[in-house]
Amino acid sequence: MELLIFYILLSIGVSFMCSMLESVLLSTSSAYINVAILEKKKRGTLLADLQTNTDQALAAILTLNTVANTIGAVGVGVQILKVYGSQFIALSSIALTLSILFVAEIIPKTLGAANWKKLAPGCAYITKSLIYILFPLVFIIGKLQKLLNPHKVTITREEMIATASISAKEGEIKLQESQVISNLLSLENIMVSEIMTPRTVLKSFEETETVVSILKKESKLRFSRIPIYKGNLDNVSGLLHKYDLLHASSEDKDSLQMKELMKPIHVIPEHTPVSAALDQFIKKREHLFLVVDE
Repeated sequence: MELLIFYILLSIGVSFMCSMLESVLLSTSSAYINVAILEKKKRGTLLADLQTNTDQALAAILTLNTVANTIGAVGVGVQILKVYGSQFIALSSIALTLSILFVAEIIPKTLGAANWKKLAPGCAYITKSLIYILFPLVFIIGKLQKLLNPHKVTITREEMIATASISAKEGEIKLQESQVISNLLSLENIMVSEIMTPRTVLKSFEETETVVSILKKESKLRFSRIPIYKGNLDNVSGLLHKYDLLHASSEDKDSLQMKELMKPIHVIPEHTPVSAALDQFIKKREHLFLVVDE
């Protein structure tokens, strides 16, 4: 009878622990780990190592779980046969299966997912110990995984956007913050041609126009940067800063033409991603680019 109880406790107990370890490992966020590392806490480095080598951690946990369940099931079956006879084999198998399902799978995984912050440090040390103890098996399983799936799956942009949306719904971040993250990650898929202002609606000046002629017809300039063209709008030749125009007027240089005041304008292809254009805006410290069809 003692052996029967031992095998039942072995199967359920080890399975409970493995389910808890797996749930906590998969629930621990990268942000939590990074904060722990910045605070120079030992658990941060340990959790980061486990997250980097998730395959090893899961291999150790699942190997122990499988071995314990197999030994437990066989042991319980043998002891039931000895103590109660073959008529109770089927009943004991059903009872053990249901016990493992609810007590050793559903409950610990629910607890682990709900309390991973409290459990993460302790579970990290236990998981690391299992990897060392079961290293030969973990090594073999790792080689098989690489053989069957050589390309390691990484998080996609879509998953990051979905994570931000879920975090906003759960109140972890503000809705505006979620929208900022979503918009930033979407910039790579948007071309500048989709967001540019068409030249036909731009305020622009011909390069031979003078300071006085412009100020006569434009008493109030709403824009600080204005394209300058030569002949027609298809031939943009430079960029005028409003303050250069006003400065020239204040110094009575009314006869100066726009080609004398304008500065070079940076040109980018229409198929440039918005994210790349934004990088160039920052590097060049500019606010307006000319988009061309190449």
